[in-house]
Amino acid sequence: MDGKDGCAVSKDLLPIRISGNGIAHKLEVGGRDISGWVSRLELEIDPSDGGAVLRLSMCAVDVSAVDTRAQVKIDAETAETLKALGWTPPPGEAT
Repeated sequence: MDGKDGCAVSKDLLPIRISGNGIAHKLEVGGRDISGWVSRLELEIDPSDGGAVLRLSMCAVDVSAVDTRAQVKIDAETAETLKALGWTPPPGEAT
């Protein structure tokens, strides 16, 4: 761990590719598809020089194979967008 924020940092700049269709997304780092292992990503791009930092949180299971129940949280901006597209929140749900 040599990052100032306690994160492990790659020694070299690695090629990344993020693609998707609005529902499913694909993340490749160094030519390897790691989509099934990532639970969260944050891409920070410096507009002054185009440099980028990709922060990843990894999970121990392939999330496409999880069968469980979960509380779904939608931020206010997303909820408003969904409502504008015709979505009706469940009765009694705060949005």
